[in-house]
Amino acid sequence: MFPNDISDSPLSVLWHFATGYLPDFLNRWDGAVGWVRWPHRGVQFLDRFAIPRKQKKAIHSPDFELRFNTAFEEVLRATADTQRCYIQHHSRQTWITPELISALLVLRKTGHAHSFETWKNNQLVGGIWGIQLGGLITMSSMFTRVTNAGRFAMARTMLQLKSRGFSMIDMGMVPDHRVHFGAEWIPRWKYESMLPELIRQKLSISDDHRCPALPWQINLCEPLLRLWRSINHRLERVKRLPPMVTAHQNRPMIAPPFSV
Repeated sequence: MFPNDISDSPLSVLWHFATGYLPDFLNRWDGAVGWVRWPHRGVQFLDRFAIPRKQKKAIHSPDFELRFNTAFEEVLRATADTQRCYIQHHSRQTWITPELISALLVLRKTGHAHSFETWKNNQLVGGIWGIQLGGLITMSSMFTRVTNAGRFAMARTMLQLKSRGFSMIDMGMVPDHRVHFGAEWIPRWKYESMLPELIRQKLSISDDHRCPALPWQINLCEPLLRLWRSINHRLERVKRLPPMVTAHQNRPMIAPPFSV
C-alpha cells in the first residue's frame, strides 16, 4: 500500500505501525532509514510490568509530575536531537527524520500520536512520544534532562495505561535499562498475530484523550495484507521442501526390447 521509505504521510506512518513495521536504520546502526520488520520485536506486557526496588523511590517521586500531550513537539524534537547523550554514545545519528517529524505533528492533531511527559518545577525534564492505534501504544524514543526523568515518564505512563485496559506496549527494541521493568523480545510472527485485535480495541489513555478512529484504509486493507502474507509464507515453505522422489525414479533402468 505504501513504500517502505520514510515519508511525511501521516497515513503511511499509521499503516506501517499497524502492519508490524517500525522506523529504524536499515542496517540497525546508522545510515539510511526506512520502515523495517526485524525478526524480533521488543514489547512490554503490562501484566508483567514491575518497578525494580531500586527505582521505586524515583518513579514515585513527588518532585516529578506526569502530563500528556502538553509539549508534544518539544518532546519529539528533543528525542531527535543528535546532541543528546544517548545518541552521542551510539551512532550520532537519529532515525527520527524531518519527514517523520512532519507526519507525527499531524498525527498529534488527529489524536494518533502522544507525548508522555515528565515535568519538574513547571519545566519539561523528560519524555517519550508514541503512536496510538486503538489498543496499540508505541513508546519509540525517550529523552531525559535530569536523572530518572525519562524512566518516570515511561513507568508512570505504563501504570496509567494498564489501569485504562491496555495490555501491551510496543517498545520496538529492548534497551538494557528496560529489561529490569519486564520488557522482552518476542518473535515477529507472534507480535504481528496480536496486532489485528489490538488496533481494533477502543481504549483511551485518559478521560481527556479519546481513542482515535482507525483509518478506513487500514480497516479495509490490513486483512488483505495479512492474507497475502499468509499465502506468501506458505509458498515459501513449499519452496524449501526437498524435491519429491517418485517411485519410477527409484527403479533400475531396463533396456527396451527393441528400438523404434
